[in-house]
Amino acid sequence: MILRPIHGPLENKRAFSVATKTHSGAERIMKRHQDATNDVINSRIAGLVEYFPFLRSVSNDGLALIGESLETVQASGKQTLIHRGDAVGGVYLVEEGALRVYSISPRGKESTLYWIEPGQSCILAMNCVFSNILYPAWVENDRPRSRISVIRGDVFRKLHESERGIQQFTVDVLSSRIFDLMSTIEEISTLPVGHRLANLILKKSKPPGHLAMSHDQMASHLGTAREVVTRNLKQLEKLGAIRVERGYTTLISTKTLEQYINGELPD
Repeated sequence: MILRPIHGPLENKRAFSVATKTHSGAERIMKRHQDATNDVINSRIAGLVEYFPFLRSVSNDGLALIGESLETVQASGKQTLIHRGDAVGGVYLVEEGALRVYSISPRGKESTLYWIEPGQSCILAMNCVFSNILYPAWVENDRPRSRISVIRGDVFRKLHESERGIQQFTVDVLSSRIFDLMSTIEEISTLPVGHRLANLILKKSKPPGHLAMSHDQMASHLGTAREVVTRNLKQLEKLGAIRVERGYTTLISTKTLEQYINGELPD
């Protein structure tokens, strides 16, 4: 018995042509999808470069790897993003808003360690990524709205091995944050609450000299009671350094605050 093809040569050619066109159409759809994905990745990287210039020195392959692993976290209100003992997923890059990193004493008093603002990263999270340890503090959103990009931990470690830009960024974050932490520890151990409050007003006031914090928020940052903050604010207002208003404090005289911190004015 001779097995004859179901289709003749012409039919086979047509079938092959249809299959080829179908395959080509699928390839075009996949390519358009990949191009669209690449456009989104490139757009995200371009937005990050504005706040994190070190990315300009990262190779194209490195940027592609970052783009593929990048996750975006949106935070609002007083949302707690990380609890003490949490595993850290990667390196956090703040693009908008601000995060507050704080500790809680055995008595339940909060004390701010540092803030992470646009263009900054978190030394504790970075240390967790490299040392494979759990996060040792708490992190909460400190603005009405914040946006954070996260480079996955394994990707950041891999890039750190060969990318000079990543290596330099890591050194910069570690050195600047260590200084912040040492300053905070020194303030807590050596300065009275009034001086620490004056420092807080100096550091966190935004032009034209407003600090949008309630007395409760200031107390949380300093690890003290609201009544203590209120009493010290009244003293600073009496000295002519600030003006206390509902919901915020206005910086009147930077020089007076600095003199107060340096012990040149009465507590």
